[in-house]
Amino acid sequence: MFHQGVKNVSSKSVSNKTLSIKFFLKPIKKKENTFVEHTQIVFNRTKVEFTVGLNCLSNRWNDRKEEF
Repeated sequence: MFHQGVKNVSSKSVSNKTLSIKFFLKPIKKKENTFVEHTQIVFNRTKVEFTVGLNCLSNRWNDRKEEF
């Protein structure tokens, strides 16, 4: 869970918070038609964005399902 390392956070206080996870592509500048996967997590209006290093071509990505 996201709140395990945070003091004074109980399961009751986490349950009324909002959480969204989105996956999207960003272009790689030096490679044409190649993109790197980015992940965005928003929890209680705090945003974190990161990548795990997955690359793909744009025609292999499904925007609606946010998957390869």
